Amino acid sequence: PPDAFAIPIQVEGRLAGLLVARMTAGASETRRLAGVLAGQAAVLVGQLELVDQLDRERRMMQAILRHSPVGVMLEDADSRIVYANPEVEAIYRLKAADMPGQTLAEIYASAGAEHSEDGVAEGTAELRMKNPNRIVNVRRVEIPGLEGEPAGILTLHEDVTAQRLALEAKDLMLRAIGHEVRSPAAAMKTTLAGIMQWDETIDNQGRRQLLQEAYESSDRLLSLVESQLIIAKLETKHFEPNPEPIELKPAMDGVITVLAHRYADRIEAVDVKLHADLPRAYCEPTHLQQVLTNLIGNALEYTLSQVKVKARTIDSGWLEITVADGGPGLPPGSLQDLFEKTGPAGRNRSQGGLGLGLYLCRLVVERSFGGRIWVASSNREGTTFKFTVPAFRS
Repeated sequence: PPDAFAIPIQVEGRLAGLLVARMTAGASETRRLAGVLAGQAAVLVGQLELVDQLDRERRMMQAILRHSPVGVMLEDADSRIVYANPEVEAIYRLKAADMPGQTLAEIYASAGAEHSEDGVAEGTAELRMKNPNRIVNVRRVEIPGLEGEPAGILTLHEDVTAQRLALEAKDLMLRAIGHEVRSPAAAMKTTLAGIMQWDETIDNQGRRQLLQEAYESSDRLLSLVESQLIIAKLETKHFEPNPEPIELKPAMDGVITVLAHRYADRIEAVDVKLHADLPRAYCEPTHLQQVLTNLIGNALEYTLSQVKVKARTIDSGWLEITVADGGPGLPPGSLQDLFEKTGPAGRNRSQGGLGLGLYLCRLVVERSFGGRIWVASSNREGTTFKFTVPAFRS
C-alpha cells in the first residue's frame, strides 16, 4: 500500500530481512519505533544464527569424537573426567557413561592397566593390560584457560597392540634371517678360504669335497633369499596367485633332487607314494616346491627316521598331501604358534626350532593355494603335517 514503508534488518553488514510497517498519524514516531524494532530484530536474528552455528559445530564435534579411532578423555581442573568417547570404552572395556567424575588412575585400576617402564616418546605414557592383552599409548595435552592456568586436560588413548606386535615380529624375523644367513655364509667363506690357503696341498678328491661344501652353503643361502622374497610377496594385500596344472610326481622328483644336494645319503630315507590316477595340482609351481621342500627338509633336518610322503584326493576338488616322520615329535607348547612368524625358532627340534619355514608354508598354502595346513599328529612316534592344494579340473 502507498502508506507502507520498509526498514532493512542487517546482521554484521549483510541483509537478514526487512521490517515492513504502515504509516500512521504520527509518521515520525512510527519511523523511530520501526527503526528500534529493526535493530532489536537484527540482534535477535544474529543470536539465533550464532546458536544455530554453535549447534552445528557441536553436532559435528560429537560425530568426530564418536567415530574417532583414538580414545579421547577430557578432565576438568580437578582432574576429574567430564567426557569419554566410545573408543575409550572399547579400549578399556568399561562403560564410557560411568567414567565422568572418576580420575584416570581409577579408570586404569578398574581396567587392570599398569604403566610400563618401556621407553616411549616424550609426553606419552605406555600402559599394559593383561586381560585382554593390550598395549595403550596415552598422550596428555593441557587445555589453556584464563591467565595461563590450565582449564583442563585432554588425554588421547591409542591401542598400539597390533603395531607393537608387528614391530616385534619384524625384529624377530630380521634376527632369525641374520642367524640363518650367517651360518651358510660363514661356512662358505671358511671353505673357500681353506681352498685358497691350502690349494697346492689338497688332492683332487679333497678339493672336490670342499667345493661341494661351498656349493651346498651357497644353495642354502640362495634358498633363504628366495624364501624371504616369497614371504614379502605373499604378505602384500594385493597378491594374486598365478596357478597352472602341475603333475605331482615330476614336482616331487624335483624337490628330492634339490634336497639330495643338501642331505646326500639321508635322502634315501624319503619314501614317496603317489597313485598314478591322482589329478594334477592347480597352483604356482615354485610355491608348491617351497612347501614340499620345507616340510620334507625339516623332517630330514630334525629326525633320523624314515620320511613318508603321500597324496590323496578329498572332497570338493582338493588334494591332501601328507609328510610324516618317525622322530621324537614336537613339544606340546610349540604347537599353538608353530605356523606364526613369531613362532619357535632355532636349530634343535626337541626345543621346537623350525625357523621361518613353517610360516612360509602357511602363507603359501593359505594365500596362494587357498587351502590350509596343520599338524595332524605329533607324539613320540613322529610328526605328521598335512596341507591341501586345489586339484586341476580339466
